[in-house]
Amino acid sequence: MVRIPASITIAVALLMLGSGSAQAEEPVIGFLSTPFGVRATGMGNAFVALADAATAVTWNPAGLVGQRGFKLAAGYWGNGSHRHPCDAWNVAGIASVPTFGTLGFYGAFIQQDFMIETQARQFTPDTPGEEWVAGSACGLDLDRGLSVGMGLKVAQGRLWEHYPYSKPIDSTTVLAADFGFLICGLLHKSLSLGATLTNVGPDARTMETYTRVSRYEPLPLTLRFGAAHRLVEGGPVTVTVASDLARQMVVYDGSEIPFFESFVWNTGAECWIESTVAFRMGFWRDQINNESPFTFGASLRVLHVRFDFAYVSEGKGLYGEGWQSALALDP
Repeated sequence: MVRIPASITIAVALLMLGSGSAQAEEPVIGFLSTPFGVRATGMGNAFVALADAATAVTWNPAGLVGQRGFKLAAGYWGNGSHRHPCDAWNVAGIASVPTFGTLGFYGAFIQQDFMIETQARQFTPDTPGEEWVAGSACGLDLDRGLSVGMGLKVAQGRLWEHYPYSKPIDSTTVLAADFGFLICGLLHKSLSLGATLTNVGPDARTMETYTRVSRYEPLPLTLRFGAAHRLVEGGPVTVTVASDLARQMVVYDGSEIPFFESFVWNTGAECWIESTVAFRMGFWRDQINNESPFTFGASLRVLHVRFDFAYVSEGKGLYGEGWQSALALDP
């Protein structure tokens, strides 16, 4: 008989107390709608079925089960978008705790500027804003390669009147939960399948101020499916390919998004050499935000410390060109 860790029981109770509906149709806090992680970014954000780093706590909490000991990662992300330039800092960690299983925590803080385009086709600051999120998660090993996980998070978005951040004019806070499943070795010893349901919780009040600038991306209830396969392993070189398919269940302006346009497809690959140097590449297609960027990444491990880097090519959507870097403690 499987014992459910107390942390999962507590998280479910908190969610039931804070939830008013089963899904969130109009919450905001848009830049936090995609989990963070430099490795994942380098692989085109195809990470649901892999989730073997400290940032698994944001991608798939079920991935915490296969990890032991203590891991910590701290990263930075900056983009070159003309409409929404931003800077983001994040930290994530996991630890094996007796009785509670494998626990994880994370936090992120983002500052962004909503820009308007003048008649001279130049962009000037209009409404600066900031977002933050903090959460924790727990993974549970069931049987025969099947693991599940649950996370609980609180996030807030805030808008300021104008530079230099004189006073806040609007804000919203949302409590949400993430659920994850991971199956390893069921169909093939090198194949893993994953699924997540994220941003489950009560509706959050929409900030009407956001409509003064270009359309703002909400924090949608999202269903993700993924698969990862190690093509080459057992030697000095390890090659892994992964692909995810995400369905964003969200409403814009009172009208539903066409079914097929609501899917986001991610694919990527990773190659490790002697567990010391890694190279990554990926791609995703997002019709909602009109983005189809390519991604590239690399890692260098020295003893138990790993440096990760990722680059996202310029897109036409919300994020634009950007790069990420992280320093990780990975014994």
